[in-house]
Amino acid sequence: MNLITLLLLNLILLSFPAFSNSTVVFEDNFDNHPDWSPTQGYGQGSGTINCNPGSCSSAPSGYIAYRIQGSEYIDKKQNTMNIDSTNYRGSSGKGFTYYNEVCDRCGWASDGLLAVKLASPTSGFSELYVRHYIKFQPSWIWNTTESPMIKMLHVFSHDGTGSVWDYFAPTPNKPLFIARPAKFTQGKDPVSHAGAIFYDGLDSEFGNGDKRSAYFPKPGGGNCDWNETGCPGDGNWHSWEYHLKMNSAPGVHDGEYDLYYDGVRIVHETNIAWHTSNGSMNRLWNYLAIGGNNYNHYALQSQEHEQWYAIDDLVISTSYIGPNYVIGGGPPADNTPPAPPTLN
Repeated sequence: MNLITLLLLNLILLSFPAFSNSTVVFEDNFDNHPDWSPTQGYGQGSGTINCNPGSCSSAPSGYIAYRIQGSEYIDKKQNTMNIDSTNYRGSSGKGFTYYNEVCDRCGWASDGLLAVKLASPTSGFSELYVRHYIKFQPSWIWNTTESPMIKMLHVFSHDGTGSVWDYFAPTPNKPLFIARPAKFTQGKDPVSHAGAIFYDGLDSEFGNGDKRSAYFPKPGGGNCDWNETGCPGDGNWHSWEYHLKMNSAPGVHDGEYDLYYDGVRIVHETNIAWHTSNGSMNRLWNYLAIGGNNYNHYALQSQEHEQWYAIDDLVISTSYIGPNYVIGGGPPADNTPPAPPTLN
């Protein structure tokens, strides 16, 4: 093999999201994808498009499926999910930009999910770290008459049956973790992360969820309202990293969930029974979907307003990643999570 052929081969291998047998399971900085913006239909019901695993040829390389809810607007604006150069971290490149519509008539709106399959359910992972950088539109608005929140990440075990999008039935996607930034008490509370945990082995459709909340800390002390410097809404990129560890046996409360914000641990839970006494320890983490819908009625639907957040530098690993890891850099240099500060 001559040098030119070898260089071309290396460029091809670097052009797609990476799976690895090292501590890094999957990573993507979106830079080498062709622009991608699947067209929405109209209306939540008939307008929803499910591009399902096994038959979704139009998903970006490295991803297995996507779902898009139809637009509720007469004059449809931006498509919900986009990979392009509108937002990117660094001096150049691409990122994943997600547009939220307002739908006061339908409650939750703008459902959009892009899924990656990590493994089969029985050969999945008992422990994962997921890091991505997030930036919110500088003029982002939270509703001030309700308690708004958005869903932006789903990590779950899919058992190979049914739909990968059915998160609130007892099966097939349990256990399940959903990342949800929120502004409770009519938007007056400091911004919090209301992590949603849904357990494996419970029969109730909506009664199997649990909320684990924590405020985001301001760099100088206290809690973030929203757009102060160093807070999620300041218009800059911030590292969010989740640690999810299954419990050791069904019904044993020793599973874990941590959240790191810019390398600072703000959630530390060590008593979670991801698998209840009726659960199966064969159901391991094997799927991740970025995106989700929103409940944030900050404007009238007739105004047809949209706002965006962006994701970049997504990494899934079996060890701590941290904010400084660079895509394509091999195993993270320091796999030891930092000691947590005193939590509020």
